[in-house]
Amino acid sequence: LEFRRVLFRSIYPVAADASARTPGSVMIAVEAATAKTAAARRILIVDDDRDFADSLRNFLMLEGYDVECAYAADQVDFSSGGFAPDAAILDYRLGATIGLDLIAPLTARNPNIVCLLSTAYSDIDTAVKALRAGIHDYFIKPLDTEMFLTTLNRCFEMIDLDRKSVV
Repeated sequence: LEFRRVLFRSIYPVAADASARTPGSVMIAVEAATAKTAAARRILIVDDDRDFADSLRNFLMLEGYDVECAYAADQVDFSSGGFAPDAAILDYRLGATIGLDLIAPLTARNPNIVCLLSTAYSDIDTAVKALRAGIHDYFIKPLDTEMFLTTLNRCFEMIDLDRKSVV
């Protein structure tokens, strides 16, 4: 429901007058929102909860991000020829492993990748362990989509600044 609420608010402010909202104006709003976000904003979601991962992927794609999902740690492609994410959203518990174990191979491939942790299990020890492992931010499921998007946008601002400083 939270995803729908945010999506609804982000699409329908196209026309102030409710009578002016047509299916065409909704499509224009979606296209405009997508055009605002740089095409190079690639995100990898690693979560064993397929429903959550697919919902988050669809939501982020509507926001204009290029998104790939892996439903287990062994499905992540660390090769140089595969999908090259700028950010990764990692679930804490991934079956027999934990999402924090993926940080090292992801940063080996892309030292500037920003990793975020999402988990249904919230405790201080997990948060401290995650931050020490290199997680940029920590989210508890279900996600507050407004706060999540704000944090994600800040992550990409940081990535954009890093790219500009290299050039």
